[in-house]
Amino acid sequence: MFGWVGDKMDKLNLWPYTDADFASDETTSTSVSGVCCALAGPSTFFPRCALSKNRSSVSHSTTEAELVAADVGLR
Repeated sequence: MFGWVGDKMDKLNLWPYTDADFASDETTSTSVSGVCCALAGPSTFFPRCALSKNRSSVSHSTTEAELVAADVGLR
């Protein structure tokens, strides 16, 4: 991962980005959740961490898979 910082500390915020791949495993129909946390500002984007996790439960819709990914990102 790489990033750039071009702002003062008072302009930076920590942003979590989440995404899900609904039923990506064809045999078990489980989804994959992904999370990336980054410092962001007007002239800054600096990734701090990333996580990808195979889910053990089956989601019934894309919306449910995305909500599970958001939950992983908030933890």
